[in-house]
Amino acid sequence: MLCEPNLIRIYFARKGASEGVNEVENVGRNDDKRKKRHLAIIDIIKENPNCTQSQMAELLGVSEKTIERDTAELQSSGIIKYEGEKKNGAWVLR
Repeated sequence: MLCEPNLIRIYFARKGASEGVNEVENVGRNDDKRKKRHLAIIDIIKENPNCTQSQMAELLGVSEKTIERDTAELQSSGIIKYEGEKKNGAWVLR
């Protein structure tokens, strides 16, 4: 499935060297957002297999490029597949 084991992150910062700590913390937050989007995309496909990436982007409030990246990840993971022609195809859950 999409869930990865929970990881514990420990951050050590030297006095005056806190730059970069927020960047590392944001990586974890971005992973959570991506996982939530992936689950939302799967739910959208369950409800409407003919939904376009453009429609998914509008529903989720993200860019089409983000949806393209997310659907590519889901396809490479073997979770979803797009079958048929570009305009007349449909998403299939594996």
